[in-house]
Amino acid sequence: MKNILIMILLTMSMCVRHTDSYKHIKIEMYEFYNPRGYTTASAYGTFTQLDERQTNKYLLDSLSTERISAILSRARIKRMKQSKTGLNLLFFRFTLQDGNPSHRVCLHQNNCFTDFDSKIVFWIDDEADRLWLKKLQQQYGLMQ
Repeated sequence: MKNILIMILLTMSMCVRHTDSYKHIKIEMYEFYNPRGYTTASAYGTFTQLDERQTNKYLLDSLSTERISAILSRARIKRMKQSKTGLNLLFFRFTLQDGNPSHRVCLHQNNCFTDFDSKIVFWIDDEADRLWLKKLQQQYGLMQ
């Protein structure tokens, strides 16, 4: 019983650290859209291809960056598992203040962000946040 309680407390403290590190970030969104299905492995591999091709990136303004930070702070956090991620992914680079130079992050159909470097998934429950992410996607011409 003690061991279970300790594990729960450790897990909760790890979640708090993850959301805190996403408060001071710079976000770049790749100018890339491919309406195909991905798995976590193929999405991770796409980052290598985008960097090799030197794909253009949009630097998001401070207002959008703050909004995404707020969305991540309200999201449910789960550990990433190998799975099918779905269609229409958006690819981002998050530069955080945690010492890691950049994190490879995908947005899945406006429902969740997956951070491949921290191996965590941020599930977005708020419908207003999902709509805002869809507008962001449309603003940069990356339509579903």
